[in-house]
Amino acid sequence: GLISLTTGNAVKISNCWFAGDIEIANTSYSAACAGILGWANNSVSMKACLNTGDIDASGASFANGTSGHEVGSLIGMINAGTTTINNCLHVGTVTEPATPVLVGALIGNVRSGSLTVKNSYAKQENNPSVAGNGTVTWNMGETSVIISEENLKGDAAQVCTNLDFTNYWVIQEGTTPMLQAFSDVRDVYI
Repeated sequence: GLISLTTGNAVKISNCWFAGDIEIANTSYSAACAGILGWANNSVSMKACLNTGDIDASGASFANGTSGHEVGSLIGMINAGTTTINNCLHVGTVTEPATPVLVGALIGNVRSGSLTVKNSYAKQENNPSVAGNGTVTWNMGETSVIISEENLKGDAAQVCTNLDFTNYWVIQEGTTPMLQAFSDVRDVYI
């Protein structure tokens, strides 16, 4: 994805777009993998990020028999601190493996720390649940859901979501919302 690991406190990630594809192979090492951030180590604030890429974890399995891969569209694994996700969208796919790997449409796993997700959505089609696993109480918020692709296209997105179309998102007829900062280049990369 875009960022492998964060280690500092109060890391802010905003206005990011991942449009590539990731394939996770079966290895003897565990991996935290996602379109935006693989491993959130300490406090992270993610705002107005978009993943249109596909993440294929179908070839992954537990590494070393005890620890495994943690896979999500936005964040693979949260290890410590306070993590917030606000106004983010995932419209690609996350393919789950046959063997148990921690996979979620938005977040793969929360090992420790706290997570709050607000006004963030994942396309329902071809995606697992919002979060793969967590050792903390999830605070998904009232408006963070898996939503059908039909309800994310065109004007329906403004009616069916609480994405911030004033500051971050733009409606494009017949397709899913795009970040305003990238709206002129969408057709080049999708």
